[in-house]
Amino acid sequence: MKVYIIGSVGSGKTTLAKTIAAKLRIPRFEIDNFVWERQAISDLRNSEKARNKQFQQAVQLPE
Repeated sequence: MKVYIIGSVGSGKTTLAKTIAAKLRIPRFEIDNFVWERQAISDLRNSEKARNKQFQQAVQLPE
């Protein structure tokens, strides 16, 4: 099962996703983490190639 949750900033997407993923025992991915490489001081933007690779890996996981 794959669920894509959209909404504006601060609308509760992450909270909802965590709840659904826990109840259904499915993995959860935050789209921002495909775009950004998280750093302690400041985040770095991933290249399109790296972003697309991470996204495809997530999408291709078995259901």
